[in-house]
Amino acid sequence: MSWADKKIMAYKNGTVATFLEKRNLEHANPLLFTLLVIGIIIIIWGLWVHSWTAIISAAVLTFLGHIFVWTRK
Repeated sequence: MSWADKKIMAYKNGTVATFLEKRNLEHANPLLFTLLVIGIIIIIWGLWVHSWTAIISAAVLTFLGHIFVWTRK
């Protein structure tokens, strides 16, 4: 059982997570990880071709991934 699984079970039993624990656990979400990887690839490509629209859209994509995790319970 991983650290994240142990913490999630503890939170279900009533333990309150600290701020840093919440930030660590949000990166354990597979959807967020996928959006971050796609965003990083688009940002690198946007820098390569000097496309500011690609860079901004990739930054928005990664930000939306974080917002999704923050609003999900």
